[in-house]
Amino acid sequence: MRRILAVTSIAAASLAVGLGTTVGPAHAALPTGFSDVTIANPSSNPLSSPTGITPLDGGRALITEKAGAVRVLLPDGTIAAADALSLSVCANSEEGLLGAAVDPAFAVNGYVYLYYTRNAGNCNSSTGRYNRVSRFTMSGNTINPASELILLDNMNIPAGNHNGGDLHVGQDGYLYVTVGDGGTNPRLTGPSAAQDLSLLNGKIMRITTSGGVPADNPLVGVPNAQSCATTGIAAATTAKCTEIYDWGLRNPFRFAFDPNTGSTHFFINDVGQGTWEEVDEGGKGLNYGWDIREGFCANGSTTNCGSTPAGYTDPLTSYNHNIGCTFITAGAFVPNGIWPAEYDNSYLFADGGCGKMWQRTAAGAVDYNTPFAQTSGTIVAMAFVTQGSSTSLFYVTNGSSQLHQISYAPAAVTSGALAYTSLASANRVYDTRDGTGVAAGAVRAGSTRSVDLKIADSSVKAALVNLTMVQPIGQGFLQAWQAGTQQPATSNINAGNGEFVANASIVPVDSTGKILIYSSVTTDVVIDVMGTFKQIAASDPGGRFTTLSPARLVDTRVAASATNAFTRADAGQTSTVNAPVTGKLGVPSGVSAVALIVTAVSNPGTVAGYVTAYAHGAPIPPTSNLNQNGDGDVRPNLVVVPVGADGSVDFKMFNTSHVVVDVAGYFSNTTSSSGLYHTIAPTRIVDTRTPLGFGSLGLGATQSIDPGAGVPNTARAVSENVTMTQTLGGGFLTAFPADEARPTASNGNATAPGQDRASLALTKVGAAGAGSISYYSSGGTDLVVDITGYFDS
Repeated sequence: MRRILAVTSIAAASLAVGLGTTVGPAHAALPTGFSDVTIANPSSNPLSSPTGITPLDGGRALITEKAGAVRVLLPDGTIAAADALSLSVCANSEEGLLGAAVDPAFAVNGYVYLYYTRNAGNCNSSTGRYNRVSRFTMSGNTINPASELILLDNMNIPAGNHNGGDLHVGQDGYLYVTVGDGGTNPRLTGPSAAQDLSLLNGKIMRITTSGGVPADNPLVGVPNAQSCATTGIAAATTAKCTEIYDWGLRNPFRFAFDPNTGSTHFFINDVGQGTWEEVDEGGKGLNYGWDIREGFCANGSTTNCGSTPAGYTDPLTSYNHNIGCTFITAGAFVPNGIWPAEYDNSYLFADGGCGKMWQRTAAGAVDYNTPFAQTSGTIVAMAFVTQGSSTSLFYVTNGSSQLHQISYAPAAVTSGALAYTSLASANRVYDTRDGTGVAAGAVRAGSTRSVDLKIADSSVKAALVNLTMVQPIGQGFLQAWQAGTQQPATSNINAGNGEFVANASIVPVDSTGKILIYSSVTTDVVIDVMGTFKQIAASDPGGRFTTLSPARLVDTRVAASATNAFTRADAGQTSTVNAPVTGKLGVPSGVSAVALIVTAVSNPGTVAGYVTAYAHGAPIPPTSNLNQNGDGDVRPNLVVVPVGADGSVDFKMFNTSHVVVDVAGYFSNTTSSSGLYHTIAPTRIVDTRTPLGFGSLGLGATQSIDPGAGVPNTARAVSENVTMTQTLGGGFLTAFPADEARPTASNGNATAPGQDRASLALTKVGAAGAGSISYYSSGGTDLVVDITGYFDS
């Protein structure tokens, strides 16, 4: 489903306590600033013994129930009355529908994965029930039962317990599955199933999402290696099952992957027997020691806890049953930046017996005497889910059959008057493709990431960044905002499946120079810092902005002339265009940087390319400002770039046919009383898909609106993200002051019906009062406008 930001998500943010929720003091005090909300069940079809919760796209989540139903948590915080799927399962003892996972490419393939105990003829017989993992296809809020593809099957559970039952797709694209030891050896003889490499029990499995075996699994290529995906106990006892990734586990009921990195990093919660519960760190080919070891000790011992025997891996942390807690269950990594800094790189885990939830800090410390939370009911699973403008920890409890939401109240975005400093060359701080700023690996759909912009100056309160979505898997959007503050109900970029899309944004930063990003789809992300906004005294010199009515400087589609001055040099796939800027269209000499709307134009039949702007005479930056996707694509972006000593700017075009440049303003290092910047919380003033603002823009239509209460009447200009959505066809959008004639310039472009195109604009504000900014569409479009800040007059 295409969207800029779903209307339902926005509604969820404003109705966080209301529609289907109740707040009550049912739990022990959480740390200051946190709250625990109980999500009410629909009376017609309440939750029944939930076993898991898994984030889904669009602010939704899957909730699995022991008896076989898959439920859907909706973006508004309510639970859909109708089941997404109802499987026939065995549900005795610890059996049932135990876990779910969602494919990273869900936006295009709809794949979900379920772990359940299938009825093989007699749920009361050890030979009449088996655990199975299957892939299904989901559309809307419904999972198609006929789409089942069996990936693992015939996993024996002679005692009906110790099933494991969790599954996740790792950053490496493979499906990881936890399987318990079955309570006893499924062959009813021989060593512990956890140490028997001819059985899948007591292990972590790693397979492809179609059921194949990755070539680098630890037992691939060893003597007697074979696939045991469906063999159960029929495999020879000498076999080495190639699906196995780790072993020596008793009942790894829940495990969790770290969303803060591109690497496949995960922790395992392994349920102990009579003495110890433990958290293990996942890794290729590790043996965690069951049933020889439990916790840091020999099985069942609290005293025989010497050095780790060769070949075994000890846990990260463990706790003894003498603290009144008896079986470890749920776990989740805290997404960095959404809670206070002391929670960054930490892991939460819970015990179903005592209902306590603990934090393992980034340093590896756990205070078992001071839990993070005390829950009611038997907590069995937890996950962080983003709904609207909130990322919260959701957890489900068995027995009491409840869904809870733990949230933190974020800080507000504040800043004084800010002066701009343009970097001599853009600084690439984050690239998930090659590991710049983070371990390489795409940002997963529905997840947040903390990004360090490498800004050491604490007086810097915002940064001009170029955000790029690189080949997202599906159509979606990206958000960026200050770490530790409220997630906005707005977006910064929109991209289609497989596109390269860049958009500049002015984003407030925290005191350490960090921002957060959220992606609605799985995508690689590139972030370049173009300049910074620093808090200064009004009398101090610094980058003040002078806004100009946008005007066309260069268009290489037509011949150079006195009013279209440029030179162009072509060399293979690369062209360099030089354009004089100072002394033209109101830009004086001596400016520190110019604000340009740069549009890349590709001819039909061409391939994807990019454009980089830089001061004439300066080294060519190793970054780009905008991307076009070839075959007639037209893409603009706002570029703030220093000018060369001769007052000109160069544009490097790679695989790009033409460039169009419009002037929007300039920055100068003066002590003028005007032109300083103020950040505000991103505010949506227009969404023509809803009653907000005016109606959609028809062909050749112009509409005007005031920038809103957050912008004073004295503002000279605003920073706004202007998005064309549900376009009627090819055309362009222009934002301009309402008391001036429409200029020959554009902020956004579309090339076909049904596109979503977002562009940052620094727009001059007309006379105070209603309708001070006008928007013109040449081709017809719905329009979304988000105001992010303003410049003093």
